[in-house]
Amino acid sequence: MSDQRFAVLDGQLRFYDPNGMLLWSKPGGTIGAPAYFLGLVVYCADGQIQLLNPNNGQQVGASIPYTYVSNNTQYLYTRDSNGITHVFSQLQGLQYLKQAIENHNWDPDKCNVVVSVIDTDGFKDFEAQKDSIVSLLQAHNLKLAVISPPTGLTKSQAGQMIAKNPEGGWWIQTADDMSIPLSDLAKKIIKAVDEDRGADNIVLVGQDAALRANYQDPEEDPATMMTWSFTHDPDKLGDYELVEKADISTLHDTSKTVVPEENQTTLDLTFDQAGTYKVYCKAQDRPNTTEAYREHEKAGNKWSNQDAYITIIAHYKPVASFTITDTTVNKNVPLSIIDNSYDPDLYNPISQATTDPLNQKGLRCWQWQYKKPDGTWESYIRYDNVPPAINAAAGTYQIRLRVQDVFEAWSDWTETKSFNVVNRSPVADFIVNPNPTFTKLSTTITDKSYDPDGEPIVEYKWEIQKASDQTDIFIHTTPDPFGYTWEDTGSYRVKLTVKDPEGATGTAEKIVVVNEAKPPIARISVPNPVYSGEISLMDGRASTAEAPGSTLEWAYWQYKKPGQDWSDTHTQIHGGNFNLPQERWLMFPIYPADNELGQWAVRLVVVDSLGQFSAPAEKTFTVTEGWEITGQIIPEVGERGRNMRIQAYAHRKGKPNEKYQIDSMKAELAYLDAACTKSGRAVAEGIETLNMPYDASKADFRVTYMVREKIYETNRWPADGMYQIKVIGQKGTTRKEIVLPFSIKGNIHQRFYIQTRSW
Repeated sequence: MSDQRFAVLDGQLRFYDPNGMLLWSKPGGTIGAPAYFLGLVVYCADGQIQLLNPNNGQQVGASIPYTYVSNNTQYLYTRDSNGITHVFSQLQGLQYLKQAIENHNWDPDKCNVVVSVIDTDGFKDFEAQKDSIVSLLQAHNLKLAVISPPTGLTKSQAGQMIAKNPEGGWWIQTADDMSIPLSDLAKKIIKAVDEDRGADNIVLVGQDAALRANYQDPEEDPATMMTWSFTHDPDKLGDYELVEKADISTLHDTSKTVVPEENQTTLDLTFDQAGTYKVYCKAQDRPNTTEAYREHEKAGNKWSNQDAYITIIAHYKPVASFTITDTTVNKNVPLSIIDNSYDPDLYNPISQATTDPLNQKGLRCWQWQYKKPDGTWESYIRYDNVPPAINAAAGTYQIRLRVQDVFEAWSDWTETKSFNVVNRSPVADFIVNPNPTFTKLSTTITDKSYDPDGEPIVEYKWEIQKASDQTDIFIHTTPDPFGYTWEDTGSYRVKLTVKDPEGATGTAEKIVVVNEAKPPIARISVPNPVYSGEISLMDGRASTAEAPGSTLEWAYWQYKKPGQDWSDTHTQIHGGNFNLPQERWLMFPIYPADNELGQWAVRLVVVDSLGQFSAPAEKTFTVTEGWEITGQIIPEVGERGRNMRIQAYAHRKGKPNEKYQIDSMKAELAYLDAACTKSGRAVAEGIETLNMPYDASKADFRVTYMVREKIYETNRWPADGMYQIKVIGQKGTTRKEIVLPFSIKGNIHQRFYIQTRSW
């Protein structure tokens, strides 16, 4: 073979590579010439020809039911059973499509379509030829149709060329019955032609037209003559008025006669003036003559009873035109286009007179096409004369326009015009707050960048200088603010580089001055006086964070009782939970007991959000006894069978007139000694406790008690004698006591005297 592969025939066909390695085999048969046909092995067996892949022996395409004659690389010669020679060739490359386009004389006034039918896996020279093919399609205003299998590369290759062709085109799938895709193609071409030429019974001035009559004769006599006559209204186009009256057509008030041949009833002509035409047609038959017919009084050729007629509108093609005011625009800035298109039938561009009731210069549709930098075309259809705003990406574009008039006729495409879209670089900007700042303080860096073209910024590259000429680099994809902390004083450079979607960049730099951060200051105020048995709050709220932007976050409290060392540290966290009674942030409760009177001390250390500790703040204060009880028993000397009232109140120590509110008070009776160690009641009885309710009107606690009359044990309550009543007051966990003496003498019921008088 031509590539040094070889075949061996010995009852089987064996195919080897140049090194003698068997590639594949086939039973029986022969092969054609040493030359591959279209890169395939020609294999002949059982009176048919198969084309085989030389790499694996697989059949490509259908078998050919003819006898092999010869072949070369481009052509395969065969002969059928009738001796007729059939030559096969497959022009697979775009170079052949290019030759077909260049060698044909294309009519610019027609709807032109070039068709490529291919059943292999792609155009072999696609990459080399695709751009020149697209240029030729555009130059000749050609639509491209490709018929191929759905698999392989051909479909996608066709789609790429069609997308870049301003006239567009179609890809159509092959079928075993090729009449199916060809019929589909015909429908698509007819539709395209209809769109270009406009509505039925409407023609362009100077356009070739064919008038066809529908001839019918009841005796089925053929037509011998057809006469066409014309009238022309130069003022009207159907329901529209011409903006400029047309000249009278040479067809007006004329007739044309056609002698039908084989029932051909068509008249070919052109209309030379715009306007509305009425075309009339009548036909004369040619009867089959006989001797009897010729002697009849009505013998002869007959004309149709009534002329058939049709209304035809002849008009001029609309004119598409536009100007671009600035051929270089910024990205996403609408392109400024002035549309100068018009329909000469309904608009005069010189006088600007119009007969268009919609005042759209006789136009109804505008089709704009843009060729993007990647070579693809994009179309916009509009139904007003406002050009579309194009927010395009950067690059060089081409634009063209065609318009459609009221009769659906399209203008020619304008020549393409170029314009450039410029991508402006993004503008980098940011703020650092605060600046100047302080060591250990988290400084907020906020992006303020923007893209003048309105595009998103896709990358933020931050370069932040540190001490020792080191640099932190951060790559962000969003503009979210972030914090940064410098550990050392100095002046540091912060650089931001932003990037837009097309890779353009912008840069901004700022210097941040970092000073030494001032530590916080702890301050304490202490209430005066401080009493035992009560909660007193040590107030550290005057403490301050001195570094700008910092806050106090931790507080450490200690206290020292008289004669003792400092307590363990009590920690407060800003925003945390507080467990001591009345404790709040920077408010520390002290609760001295009555046995802890004297000089105390309190200490506070605060820590800011930078982790800086304050110097300790200390205060001393004196704790004095908080309150005592004063009370009395009325009467001081009681009697059995008589009420006694115990009343008492709390007040500041040594200040009986400065009453002090406590929680509760009770009385215990009775004791024999002032120390209240000996019960004054019978052995079988315990100490009796009396609850003393608070009397708000008297601002004291009191209880009334009836001394019983019965004595259970000699010298015990309520026998005559001296007793001690203990009164106990309580506030929180603090208790205070006083002992009130009380004497019992006699029984109130034994103090009645009866004096008898005589008269």
